Amino acid sequence: MVRHEYENPTGNVVGGLQRQELRAADLFFQRGKKDRQYAGSTLLASLCDNAELQPHLPQIWLPKDTTHSKMSDALWRKFISALDDKYPQQLWAGTSGWMTAPVFGVVLRLLRERVDSILGQDYAVVLVFDAAGAHANKEVFQLAVSLNMVIVLIPGQLTWLLQMLDVKVFGRLKATLRQEFMRARMASATGHLEPHQWVHISVQAVDTLLVQTSWPRAFDSMRVPAPDVPAWSYKRLQAIAPSEDALPLMPFTPEQLDAILGRHRVELVPLLFEEPVRLMPPAAQLALRDRLRSERQSALALEAPPAAPARHAALRLALLSAAPPPPGAEDSIGRRVAHRRRSRSVLDLDPDE
Repeated sequence: MVRHEYENPTGNVVGGLQRQELRAADLFFQRGKKDRQYAGSTLLASLCDNAELQPHLPQIWLPKDTTHSKMSDALWRKFISALDDKYPQQLWAGTSGWMTAPVFGVVLRLLRERVDSILGQDYAVVLVFDAAGAHANKEVFQLAVSLNMVIVLIPGQLTWLLQMLDVKVFGRLKATLRQEFMRARMASATGHLEPHQWVHISVQAVDTLLVQTSWPRAFDSMRVPAPDVPAWSYKRLQAIAPSEDALPLMPFTPEQLDAILGRHRVELVPLLFEEPVRLMPPAAQLALRDRLRSERQSALALEAPPAAPARHAALRLALLSAAPPPPGAEDSIGRRVAHRRRSRSVLDLDPDE
């Protein structure tokens, strides 16, 4: 969400005055309107690791425009004026201001068309997005498969770590908006932004940071380095990532899938399982639990550790049947403790070692 009003923290440079006196002077506080501070419009931003394709990726504005809350004509004219020469930014009217599955489906088709027109039809698109309900659902997955797209789904509560836009781009975008909004207030005689002036400022910021700038290093966090990214920038991620041999061969259980994607993503379970676990009758849940336990026990039985080597058994038998220590070994407390420690360390040998 891009707010219609961004404010910077303010400070007082005059001492000895009360807060009421400072407000009465009207010189030390930003004069913003509360309704603008909490209002915002959705920006659907897209990012790729291809410098040739990035200037053509759609950056879509979704202001709230419903039957009960229509977008004003003044705001519409501001968007049309600001987007006149700002390809590939677009204004989609008639939405609730939130991303929904039907809207996201249109976005997938538009992305496929842009890739085909710029790079060619031989490219397979790899989409990386979070597990929000509008993104992670059966219809979106089926459409992506039909469009020759591969989905990499970010698990729930890991957007802050693995979402390239959140990690790399949006922080700079919001900092730019705050700076430009402050400049606009300083240039205004009243200290206020003009009505809908945020549109031109936001559209220009998106054009600078998302359209005219390539972000190959943003994909380091997902271990998808571009050719022009130095190897050392993602070497550490490769070092801590598990090897292919360490990955489990068995598919995820419904419980594991729910834990990864979040509690509210049960509509994804039917894609991999017959029916969601929470919708199963109690008898079916117990049967599934018993089957998973038996499979787990069978797998552990196949991986049982080998028997202890014969030399360990012989060593234990020899120590147990050994003669008592000579009389001189117990002359002092130190010798007795040392003898006891040596005996215990040998008797407690791990049979797997």
